[in-house]
Amino acid sequence: MDYLAKGPASTDGQSGYFSQTQRTLTVELVPSGIYLDEDLGVMGHLMAYFDPKEWDVKQEGLIYTDAQFEKDVRDLLKNAGLQHYEDICYSEQGMQGDDFVDFDLGPDLAEELYVKGFVERQFYLISGSASTDGRSGGHTQTQKTIGVSLEANTCVSPEKKVVGSLHAIFDPMEWYVKQEGLICMDKQFWEDIRDMLKQAGIQHYEDFSYSEPEKQNAVFVHFDLGDALAQELFDKGLEELKKIPKS
Repeated sequence: MDYLAKGPASTDGQSGYFSQTQRTLTVELVPSGIYLDEDLGVMGHLMAYFDPKEWDVKQEGLIYTDAQFEKDVRDLLKNAGLQHYEDICYSEQGMQGDDFVDFDLGPDLAEELYVKGFVERQFYLISGSASTDGRSGGHTQTQKTIGVSLEANTCVSPEKKVVGSLHAIFDPMEWYVKQEGLICMDKQFWEDIRDMLKQAGIQHYEDFSYSEPEKQNAVFVHFDLGDALAQELFDKGLEELKKIPKS
């Protein structure tokens, strides 16, 4: 989704340490960097984006630590129907930007966003090895076996459809993209990733394909998920969450 909530948020210009300006801004609230940690649960951030033409950080100072602004952001979350709307706090000073205010999500709100599908469900699947044949892909001629970890990323699109991607993360010391080329489209590599998914107990283990070359990275191979596999992994994200002990 583009944003979680949108509306006015005001500064009081008195309670914060970095600005004395009283002003009302229009902000868009966007969850960011939310992931499932196997020990700590769901963690992440909430970005309150604003128009830098409405608030010039260099002139007005940071909104960071302004109590009224934080309250108004909570009210926007409440109006968006979130139960744990109070579970945010300002993050570090160094995390603030020229067009956003950064908040840490508490575990309850982070988990609520994760469960409701408002944010990407990102979690580790399995580690193993995968080989390139160096002939079928068109981007590399290197035959090599490298270690990879599979990470699932799924979310609900604005059209209420589950979509997602699969990352095969590798060590750039084992495969240096600038020298070896992209793994993208290599048939043997795809088959090995398929076998890893099958080994992990995934039912729709063949329902994925390489993404376009522009989406490939120096540390992972990017795959698009088909509808069936995207839904299966989206549901599996909840199963992984339930395994984490509550503190």
